[in-house]
Parts: sequence; structure tokens; C-alpha cells
Amino acid sequence: MLDTLPAEYREKAREVLEKSMIDQDYRKELLANPTAVLAAAGIHLPQGLKVNFVENTASTVNFVLPALQDGVEITDEELEGVSGGWGSSTKYC
Repeated sequence: MLDTLPAEYREKAREVLEKSMIDQDYRKELLANPTAVLAAAGIHLPQGLKVNFVENTASTVNFVLPALQDGVEITDEELEGVSGGWGSSTKYC
């Protein structure tokens, strides 16, 4: 996930995630108002870009679906690899 961010934001984003793992109030604010929390950490999102944080719990696991891709085709080998569990699907995200 962090590797998809511009380089100048990666360390700041890592710090936000690490703090959210130990500070319950910070975590709640990040879930409720992510744009403001990111801005306070020095991560300024482009106008119109929306960001969401979701929380896995003992009884809930979240999967993030990649954006739909127009005109992107994958080979049978790539499809087999994804379904077989190797590799990364970020190529198509």
C-alpha cells in the first residue's frame, strides 16, 4: 500500500499508521476524518481525492477492490498466478 504513494509521503504515512496502532483516540479520528489527520501529518491530498481508512477486527476483515480497469487484459499465466496466490495485483491497480 505505501509503495503506491509518492516517495515524499511514504515515511509520513508509515508514521500515521504506526501511531494509529497504539493511540486509540488518534485511530478514531483517523477513521472519522482521514483527510484532516493526513493533512496534520503533512500529507496533502489533491483536490477532490477522497481517502478512507477501514479497520479490521476479530470479527471483520476488509478487502479492498482495485479500481475497474478499462481495456486491461491479463494473460492466462498471470490469471493463474493471481488465483494461485503468488505475485502482486498492484500491477492492475
